[in-house]
Amino acid sequence: MEPHYFLAVSLTQPAEEHLALQQEQWKKIYAFKKWTHPEDFHLTLSFLGSADSSFLEQFKTCLQEKLPVHHSFEVEVREVGTFGHSLKPRILWAGPEASDSLEQLYEDVQLCLEEAGRKRENRPFRPHITVAKKWDHQEPIALKQDLLPFILEVKDIVLYQIFPEKTPKYKGVWTYELTSKEGGD
Repeated sequence: MEPHYFLAVSLTQPAEEHLALQQEQWKKIYAFKKWTHPEDFHLTLSFLGSADSSFLEQFKTCLQEKLPVHHSFEVEVREVGTFGHSLKPRILWAGPEASDSLEQLYEDVQLCLEEAGRKRENRPFRPHITVAKKWDHQEPIALKQDLLPFILEVKDIVLYQIFPEKTPKYKGVWTYELTSKEGGD
């Protein structure tokens, strides 16, 4: 079986630590079966699934061609939400405010998927950081908007390989650093 991969924005240490502290508070009030290991926090740009080395090389080459137009930027993470049925949500997430820079980055990633021979994601882009999975309670979740906002610095894009049996589960195998606006031009 081929390894599985995804492309994501990594969290800086301050953002990771902030969200980990918030997660500890949520563990006291939300009944989820699985909580994301703090080292696994990320904002997904594209889930690739199983991928061979030929596809990965084409995809990375395209990213190296398209990403130089993108500079590092910041978004404020201030939303809390769930995916799935409200009675039994699959995912608890923290998400950023709307960002044209993040949308444009996502679009270029989608173009690279196509150029490397894959289909674009057919669902709308819903940028988020997964904090927990699998609601484990008879009562519906009573979601509280209690996230203390924090800044997510989008300064690199990481290709992660998934190791389902390990903790943490994700290992960065390739990184593309975005140039800063001040120093890159």
